[in-house]
Amino acid sequence: MANITVTAIQELYSFRTELEQFAFKLVWEKRDDAFFNELDLQLDKLTAAIKGNNRSAAIFEELELHNIVYKHCGHTLLQDTWQRLRGRLHLYFTLHQKAHNRAGPLISAHDKYVNLAKGDNLTTMLDHVTEHMQQGYNKVEQLVSDIESHS
Repeated sequence: MANITVTAIQELYSFRTELEQFAFKLVWEKRDDAFFNELDLQLDKLTAAIKGNNRSAAIFEELELHNIVYKHCGHTLLQDTWQRLRGRLHLYFTLHQKAHNRAGPLISAHDKYVNLAKGDNLTTMLDHVTEHMQQGYNKVEQLVSDIESHS
């Protein structure tokens, strides 16, 4: 965790928010039953991992849920960029679990995300991506700040 700084976390999340919004803009008109079904299935997997208190599975399944929009967007460079970010996001999610003392996000944290991703209003989805990325962020930033000050 020596390379994790508040600035690095801020940059990761501002960049990730922009990438995910871009992915939704690209995928919006391409969404189909396969996309919707994959979202539902992945949400079930994430929920099961959280309920099972399986920290590593919760991280993996949450990343897989967010991966769906990138997988379906049809933009190779965006997909590659997302894949390169996953390692950093894995570390962030580990810090998130530590800061909140639980295995993964709240069980209901992705319900609205999935419902809006299956919905009919792109603007509402884009706004939610920004909101979603901020869930629990302040506690993580404080944890990293504390780690920095003790280094």
